Amino acid sequence: AAAPVLSDRNQFPTFSRVVPADSHQGTALASVCQHFGWDTLAIVATPDIYGTAASRAFADAHTRRGGRVVEEIQLAYNLHSSDSEYGYSSALAELRSSNARVVALFTGSLDTTRAFLWHVGRAMLDDDLEFTFLGVDSWTDELLTSAPHATNELLTALDGAIGTLPHLHRQGREYEAFLNAWSETPPVVNELLRCDLG
Repeated sequence: AAAPVLSDRNQFPTFSRVVPADSHQGTALASVCQHFGWDTLAIVATPDIYGTAASRAFADAHTRRGGRVVEEIQLAYNLHSSDSEYGYSSALAELRSSNARVVALFTGSLDTTRAFLWHVGRAMLDDDLEFTFLGVDSWTDELLTSAPHATNELLTALDGAIGTLPHLHRQGREYEAFLNAWSETPPVVNELLRCDLG
């Protein structure tokens, strides 16, 4: 529930968060790019609400800092069909032709991310390509921390990747008060089920 679109109080008046919107992570990644002098880069994103909102927040923050996005590539969501090789190959071809070596990756599916990075890693091993990937916690916390169990192709793509992970204080008076209030609140779903079932 970190999609920036959920911050729209008119569209989602009763929604509340326990983690910040991904737009904050996009801003942080734009600052990383500025720090390292990575002015020119490409964006790969799934066309779902998550991928488009997170990539837009990052692109806006990056261009406000004087950066330039040379290519925005749409990666089909959950490429599990027989033509998935074509989908990844097509995205990889666009990435190659962009001449960008830094790539911000925003996907709504960990499986899609893993498969795309595997294909990129295979191309990096075969063709002596180099990319540095940037991402938000939707994939970086899972893939970067599980790297010792990854394939050689995935490790190649992840080498040098930079990702964000929200820092959460899971202790203290405020956190304990939140947990108490949460546990004392009857679940809305149970109430709705009782109404529907009589």
